[in-house]
Amino acid sequence: MKSLTLFILALIIGYASNAQSVDSVQLMKDVKSLTSGESGVLGNRFTGTRGSWKAQFYITGRFGEMGLQQLYNTYSQPFFFYYKNHKIMGTNLMGYIKGKTNNWIIISAHYDNLKGAPAYAGTDTVFVRHGDNASGVAAMLAMISWFKMHQPQHNLLFVAFDGEQEGLMGSKTFVQGSKALLKETILNINLDQIGSSVNNTLFACGTHQYPKLKSLVETVGDGQNISITFGHDEPGAKDNWVSQSDQRSFNDALIPFIYFGTVENGDPTGSEHIDPAFFYSAAQAILKATINLDKYINVNLPSKNKWIMKENSDSSLSR
Repeated sequence: MKSLTLFILALIIGYASNAQSVDSVQLMKDVKSLTSGESGVLGNRFTGTRGSWKAQFYITGRFGEMGLQQLYNTYSQPFFFYYKNHKIMGTNLMGYIKGKTNNWIIISAHYDNLKGAPAYAGTDTVFVRHGDNASGVAAMLAMISWFKMHQPQHNLLFVAFDGEQEGLMGSKTFVQGSKALLKETILNINLDQIGSSVNNTLFACGTHQYPKLKSLVETVGDGQNISITFGHDEPGAKDNWVSQSDQRSFNDALIPFIYFGTVENGDPTGSEHIDPAFFYSAAQAILKATINLDKYINVNLPSKNKWIMKENSDSSLSR
């Protein structure tokens, strides 16, 4: 009993002394709320379904609780797209924290998943991978809480994207409709599936394209019992992640990015499995990386007068 008391006391002291700390209780509360809910409905977050709407209410409610500022007087950005010949309404959720400069860093995580898809989608038997992507959303909420108490250098826009599973539709819509804001954006930090990992490894993808970012990220796993590894971003590589989540939309618009993700532990039940110890360490490391990137980032962006926004050619958005 004495040793347990000392252990708990050490944790409390360590927590209090760590200025770059994630609230572990709230982190797990958020991820569980998004993956379970009453009767498990909230775990079903296919775009346009009742579960998705419930998730929207939960996320925007948390935005409001933490005092996140609304962008354009709302947290919501509705949009429409076609998926397998069905018109679907998606909703991006976003808000910001004012920084000390006019530049923006966009921190993103998609909240939709394939669970609960209607019959026409043909995804009823798809196993939902762990925390896809409730883990990223919960970590993003933890970052909002920290930065609300510590003003960032840059404006931080936090975006929960919808429609990622159907072809990055939410981030594509956001990028296409935010040209003025993106001309002042210096970085996208995207979080996708960070709830558990093989060998306790968290990957940071994007430093092949932007090598100057590496030094600001490589040590953030120290003391967290996880390894920060770079890769999955070399052109032509067999397992290239650059285009596999919402960072692709920003990369296509010539916005530098860091994508945090993992090679997952298998979950034979198909449920959204979270490894609490790894997840907490990953959230801590990502927070530290974001603090470093916000304070010290120095990326040579394309000249503003040569900045190019790729026009969308996807017929599913133009119909």
